[in-house]
Amino acid sequence: LRPGALGDVHAQIADAFRDQPLVEASIRSALGTTYGYLGEAELAIRQHQRARELFEATLGPEHTQTLSSMNNVALAYKGAGQFDRALPLYEEALRLRKEKLGATFSRSMNHRCAHSQLVTRIPTA
Repeated sequence: LRPGALGDVHAQIADAFRDQPLVEASIRSALGTTYGYLGEAELAIRQHQRARELFEATLGPEHTQTLSSMNNVALAYKGAGQFDRALPLYEEALRLRKEKLGATFSRSMNHRCAHSQLVTRIPTA
């Protein structure tokens, strides 16, 4: 992708869904996932981070959608090789999910698996 080629589109999304933050967050989450699959890690991070901000502001920091978006940001950081930024997010999302949903809830287990995979891939000094 050409740098900056989608800047106008991102601004148009914000304008078009100004009064619908959950719709904007969902679109940005889908964009972040798409960018991740395309190997555009920095664009993925930005979109997932904005989705997280919108979910958190609208639904609160412990809502399941906010926690899922936190996990998406961590996955984007992992995809960019930024393990030092991914790990704290995974750990926080796992902690909050366990508190809210219980340790045996299936999504908590998914976060735990993602966390374990990340920890085993962090380069040691």
